Amino acid sequence: ASAAPSPLEGFDRRANADPRALTSTSRARPGAPGPPGASRALPRGRPGADPSRADVPSVFLELLVAIRSERHELTRDERDALRRCEEQMQSRAVVAGYLTGAGTNALLKTLPAFKTQPVGRYIAAVSFGVTGAFYGARSAARACLERIVRLEDSRLGELAADAVRRSASLDPMLAKAPNATGGDAA
Repeated sequence: ASAAPSPLEGFDRRANADPRALTSTSRARPGAPGPPGASRALPRGRPGADPSRADVPSVFLELLVAIRSERHELTRDERDALRRCEEQMQSRAVVAGYLTGAGTNALLKTLPAFKTQPVGRYIAAVSFGVTGAFYGARSAARACLERIVRLEDSRLGELAADAVRRSASLDPMLAKAPNATGGDAA
């Protein structure tokens, strides 16, 4: 009996150490020292990340694949939760983007080299503003995932909790899930 293919097959080759996804700089050079039979598997998730916390982008990707493969129709509560997530991500992106962009511009105005180079200052401010917007939106992702996991009588909530459980079975957000069976729940 063969195992069914993962619904994420092909999406995340680096995390599964697929050699086709490795760049030429990350491959071992022929003849490079190393123990025979040693695996060059890449760690799952972000380097240095807390292993007891789910990798949120991976969980959302897995959730998206599960929803599409099941052709799940969202309930009103699920749509409302996702709408709140979208609003929260947008507002955090705008605030963080504005603050980092404006802060960068103000800081660079104080430097003599940028007083006469407004174009360079604006390019730097816009670049930092976009980066701030990205991280602002990303900061809302975990709170959004927790909101989805806490949904009562929701297939989306069940799918999200299962994805979190597979990513990090001891994640504290699982204790907040209805009928929690993982994490700190009893």
